[in-house]
Amino acid sequence: MIEMGSSSFCSPACRGVGVEHLYLNGGMGDSGFNQQPINGIVNWNSQDGSYVSDVLMTGVGLIGLDIESNAESSGPYSDIEDDIGSTESSASCAQIKSVNGGTRGIRGLTCISSRLAYSPVAVYLDSSNNVIKDVRIAGSNNGGSNNGGFNDGILVGSQATAQSNVLFNILGDTPSGGATAVVNVVHISAANTVSDLSVMGVANQGGSNTYSVRDDLTSTALLDPQVAMYVLGKKVSIGGNNFGYSRFTTSPSTTTWASGAAAPSGTCALENQGSLYSDTASGALYLCKNPMWQPVTH
Repeated sequence: MIEMGSSSFCSPACRGVGVEHLYLNGGMGDSGFNQQPINGIVNWNSQDGSYVSDVLMTGVGLIGLDIESNAESSGPYSDIEDDIGSTESSASCAQIKSVNGGTRGIRGLTCISSRLAYSPVAVYLDSSNNVIKDVRIAGSNNGGSNNGGFNDGILVGSQATAQSNVLFNILGDTPSGGATAVVNVVHISAANTVSDLSVMGVANQGGSNTYSVRDDLTSTALLDPQVAMYVLGKKVSIGGNNFGYSRFTTSPSTTTWASGAAAPSGTCALENQGSLYSDTASGALYLCKNPMWQPVTH
């Protein structure tokens, strides 16, 4: 519906293109409309000073906000709401893909699936050096076939390399009742290189069998309703051999590194096997090794 700059008019790129205070209706899913699926706002060629602010979209059918290619240093993209309102199974609210040098990010996005049983992905992140913050991803419970939801809230690295990104304050917000959940609020794909990803403040209200974080690179799936921090570093390689990824999380449901002013006592859970604990009072280091916390000796 809206193209922010074009290589036909600006070389090497456009600058200072602003889109704000708009309502865009693509007509998909509305009775009386025979609309073909389209994108909402597309930026493939506008850089510094180019932004989107205060936009409401519905029924665009494909991608509400599509940021790709030559959109380096564009943004921020803020205060956006998109109800995909579509029968198209590929509909999503936003995408950042293969932007050299990154963007100023998405800051304030509400993504709603109100008319689909499920849409695969709300937001695709397939580029490096971006911040996505203050995001609400919601299904709906309208009854019958009108229930809506997403398999993945933010899917990272499924289409291209995604490094040095930050996700902050991401909520999978689902009304009670019905199969309407955001199944994985943050999903890290193993299809391409993903590293140095910081996820801070992620929550899922979808209930049982829904995940705040699913990480295919480390085979981690966190059912925790809230996770304060999940940080994925780089692949660990020693002597040409790969030993997985460096990682830290505040979740008690998987291996991590914790600290406190006293030695740990008692048994440690199976899912915590391999976790480390630093006793800040004595300086001792402990390893969770079934079934007990055991001191690490040299």
